[in-house]
Amino acid sequence: MELHFKISFEDIVELHKNIIANSNHHKKLRWMIFVVFTLYLMYILESISVFSVIVTLVWLIFYSSIFNYLALIATKRILKKQYNALLIGEHKLNINEDGITRKTETTNTVFKWSQFVNVRQDSSNYYLYVSDLQALLVPKEAFLDKEAEQDFNRYLKNMTGN
Repeated sequence: MELHFKISFEDIVELHKNIIANSNHHKKLRWMIFVVFTLYLMYILESISVFSVIVTLVWLIFYSSIFNYLALIATKRILKKQYNALLIGEHKLNINEDGITRKTETTNTVFKWSQFVNVRQDSSNYYLYVSDLQALLVPKEAFLDKEAEQDFNRYLKNMTGN
């Protein structure tokens, strides 16, 4: 199977949104910051009052969204400073029983099936993770039709077990 597609900066941002929401690294970081900031709030507020209870409840409800938003802003800032020519642009994937070969204008990368540790997807992309923080991005628009995407999905499940 061969796929052709173009990756944009926005696609890279979507990949990082998925990483921030699902990686073990970010989950640990999210909890560490949550605990430290909650303890800090308790120290500042010193006593239990209606105000302290409201502030704590608001913190509990909105913390995860705030963390994801701030992490994404920081990631976008870093991505804008980086040289992304290796990721942005035309991509060609050759998918066979040995693995996936990704060809771009400047690189040729081979991924063996055993390298993929996790597979995730959302409404617009497949994310084939090779580590907790790195993934191969495959836009769903790269498939000519739903049948081709379903074939890819079955092949992916068969080869990775995910």
